[in-house]
Amino acid sequence: MYVTRLEIARRLAGMSQTALADLVGVHRVNVSQVERLHRRPHPSLRRKLAEALGYPEAVLVDGDGWPRAANVDDLSWIHERGRIA
Repeated sequence: MYVTRLEIARRLAGMSQTALADLVGVHRVNVSQVERLHRRPHPSLRRKLAEALGYPEAVLVDGDGWPRAANVDDLSWIHERGRIA
């Protein structure tokens, strides 16, 4: 099972998928599909998700736009919160 940085960031923010979806203007299913790596988010959605969670986009998604998998042994990326370029 994959866990994405996006999912961890959302949970750390205390948000449900529905709350995050409402905040960025999409349906909860869209957030779920992105978190489960079933869908690559559109660039505008990637920006909105990163902004809503307070992380630079590059921390949450890779260069191809897919959500980054989270390594539970290395959560140092969490400290990037609030460093939006």
